[in-house]
Amino acid sequence: MTTETAERKPAPLAIFRTQLEEREQTLTALLQEDVPFELFVTAAQHAVLRQPELLTVNRESLFASLREAARLRLDISGALGRAYLIPYKGKAQLIVGYQGLIELSRRSGEVAGVEAHVIYAGDEFAVEFGTSPSLHHFPTLDPQKRGDRVGAYMVARLRNGPPHVELMTSAEIEQVRGQAPAGSSKVGPWTTAYDEMAKKTVTRRGMKWLPLSAEVVSQLAAIDEAEGWHDISVAEPPPEGAGSNARKRLVGRVQRITGKAPVEAPGTTEAAAVAPEAAPGAPGPDGAPEPAQRLPIDEDDGLPTIEEALARQATLPLE
Repeated sequence: MTTETAERKPAPLAIFRTQLEEREQTLTALLQEDVPFELFVTAAQHAVLRQPELLTVNRESLFASLREAARLRLDISGALGRAYLIPYKGKAQLIVGYQGLIELSRRSGEVAGVEAHVIYAGDEFAVEFGTSPSLHHFPTLDPQKRGDRVGAYMVARLRNGPPHVELMTSAEIEQVRGQAPAGSSKVGPWTTAYDEMAKKTVTRRGMKWLPLSAEVVSQLAAIDEAEGWHDISVAEPPPEGAGSNARKRLVGRVQRITGKAPVEAPGTTEAAAVAPEAAPGAPGPDGAPEPAQRLPIDEDDGLPTIEEALARQATLPLE
């Protein structure tokens, strides 16, 4: 009787470990001496066990995320909440948790500690900013009385200087979520761990004001780019057509102040009025210098031209 031994294919997890070990030199260089390579491999295995779909995504994206995790020297097992590997649209993505942001901030040596909390409607909460800032938060322990989320805050304690408090409302947090690539994903952290993401969002906003090292600032910039993080506190450019509306309000305001209707040059249309014009003193159609368009109120009324006012964001008060 002949006994045939069936060839067994290596298990996907074993293949993954072998591929990691083939990259030991590169990963060890990124980890430096802070994290032993074997510990990193163990954490990576825990990450794929938590998210088995990671073994089916684009393999290069998986190892690119692992290299970034090694460069940041953050635990990716998910147990400490510092960083996570998640599958997203057929690729692996590294998501840094708020505990990971705290870990990065502490590396500067200037930050003693950071904590973040979510505020619920049933909590007793009071915050005061100014020369004597203060914050009091007494959370409601009964889940039935907790109510909806109303915001989140972060407190950073500095070794030299007063603590920094950052506060965001739920609406502001939702704006950040709306800009995140995985914000609407059914399996992403915004769905499975919303409170953690709310804490991360307010922590990331507050880190702008902390004394961080150049290395940490560079790491944060890379994280922001990879995760598509946008700070909604940055002013957005005016919407298209805003200049035309401002011009109308300015003309109307001048008319109400002076009681005189502004007169446009013959043939001037609204489109032409807001289009780029020649600078004052530039040759006109007949070769003569083209004067700046001015409202015909008084010759020396001291008012700017419409173009000058718009360029200065309207020096006259607008409604």
